[in-house]
Amino acid sequence: MAVSEEARAKGLGFLLMKKIIEQAKADGFRTVSLSVDRGNVQAIHLYKKTGFAHYCVDGTSETMLITL
Repeated sequence: MAVSEEARAKGLGFLLMKKIIEQAKADGFRTVSLSVDRGNVQAIHLYKKTGFAHYCVDGTSETMLITL
């Protein structure tokens, strides 16, 4: 997921993630995982804020997971 620079810090990323999680639940998924560059602190903060937790690290990529 990406949010253009001019649209950042307005809650759009948070709303998109909540909608993705909501749709995944409605579609019967039990978990959702994602990978993010470990240096992308803003994205990691957003994902934690929406319920994702650290799962593992592979090189420069952190995998995060949420149980629905």
